[in-house]
Amino acid sequence: MPSPSPMRADDAPSPVLRGLKDSLPVVTAMAPFGMLFGALGVANGLTPLEATLMSAAVLGGASQMGASSSSAKKPIRR
Repeated sequence: MPSPSPMRADDAPSPVLRGLKDSLPVVTAMAPFGMLFGALGVANGLTPLEATLMSAAVLGGASQMGASSSSAKKPIRR
């Protein structure tokens, strides 16, 4: 039985592809939260760009939801 040939550098997956593959579980878990915050942000009067920028700037889940609600652009009904 022939021994398997050693893996050449050309056959190895690129570090970028390996990183994408390794990050799939985290992305799968974070995607629903991102969609939920996007919907909440737009409902509170943020533009989609503002909601995206807030997601990039605020790295705390509950803090992001609270900041979106407290900075709502809609007038408060009394």
